[in-house]
Amino acid sequence: MYTIDTNILIYHANGDPRVSAFLLSACEKDTPLILPTIAVVEFFSFPAMTPRVKEIFEVLLPYFRITDLDYPLSLAAAQLRRNSRLKLGDSIIAATALATHSYLVTRNVRDFKRIVGLKIIRL
Repeated sequence: MYTIDTNILIYHANGDPRVSAFLLSACEKDTPLILPTIAVVEFFSFPAMTPRVKEIFEVLLPYFRITDLDYPLSLAAAQLRRNSRLKLGDSIIAATALATHSYLVTRNVRDFKRIVGLKIIRL
C-alpha cells in the first residue's frame, strides 16, 4: 500500500518515466494507492495546470483511495508538524501514511526522513 505525495503526481503529469512506470505497475497489480485530499488541493494548485494535466490525473483517479482529513488525522498531522517542523501539507501526507501503515512515495525525502516510523520510497 502506498501513500502518494503531491510531487509524484506532478512528476507523472510531466512525463517522468520512472514515476509513470511505478504508478502504472501499482495500478496493474491493484496495489492500493492512497491520496490525501491535501495532495489533490496542492496538485490542482500547480501553476502549470492545463486541461491535459487534469486529464492525466483523471485517468488515475479510479485507482486512488482518496482520504479525507478527519479529526484524528488532523491531530496526528498537528503533532508531526509541531515536532518535525513540516509544512502543513507534508504533515498531513505523512500522518496519512503513518495512519494507513503505508509507504510514502515521494521525491522529497529530506523533509520526511526525520519522522520516526515513516516508511519512504524515493522515486
